[in-house]
Amino acid sequence: MSGNKNSGNITQAERAKRQRELNDRQRAYALWAATPEATREPKTLDEFCEVVGVTRQAVWKWSKDPRIIEAIRFVALQNAGDPVKVRAIVDMLYD
Repeated sequence: MSGNKNSGNITQAERAKRQRELNDRQRAYALWAATPEATREPKTLDEFCEVVGVTRQAVWKWSKDPRIIEAIRFVALQNAGDPVKVRAIVDMLYD
């Protein structure tokens, strides 16, 4: 038997890291939400939920999660490129 009574248990730091990280479905939502509506695939939120396998309620909760809001902002700004587009996107995100 090992002298480390924490073997097999995750550390508090690891637990905190996992709570900060987005899961695959949340990352997919952030990418989808950061995409301009005209070019989104799937086109609608209902279609997105069906494809990803989540409920609208889950997506609504995610849309209020500061980690996901920040991920959407980050992706939108990374994809903008053009300073005029950046300003329009920033205005959209903060309105």
